[in-house]
Amino acid sequence: GGVGAPTQPRGTTRDTTRPQRPVSDRSTNQTSGRKLGRARAPQGMPVAFFSNSNPAATQGSRLVLHATAGNAPERTVTLQCYPTGGTHPKAAQACSDVARSGGDLAQMPANTNPRACFMIYSPVTVTAQGQWHGQAVRYTKKFPNTCVMHDKTGSVFDF
Repeated sequence: GGVGAPTQPRGTTRDTTRPQRPVSDRSTNQTSGRKLGRARAPQGMPVAFFSNSNPAATQGSRLVLHATAGNAPERTVTLQCYPTGGTHPKAAQACSDVARSGGDLAQMPANTNPRACFMIYSPVTVTAQGQWHGQAVRYTKKFPNTCVMHDKTGSVFDF
């Protein structure tokens, strides 16, 4: 460069002989393409901190469900989830309903298709006991009739 020639800052010229690769990762996680830079976990850190495995999430969930209506004998079924099974006639749907509540049957999500129930008082008491992803579950609730019970609990007590 001569004395009067404009100079470009270093590193700003583009090499046009090499084609540019398109950006394929459009994730919002800015660290997704970076390497951690460590060969092993630092001393004092638990190894599970770096692991994606959660023993509670892989643990099976099993509930024993009871329903009593009036003077009728108590009905009891087992609901096994992850893998789905047990004696519940609608096990897959019931497992899905329990999963939406996070295992807390008292916090069942609102029914997207609410039922219109007659106001006939024929009480039904339901209970659930067992484990959901390693957490103890104990639930008892009295409903005014089976229609209201099904509306509020989905398929969990539909047996």
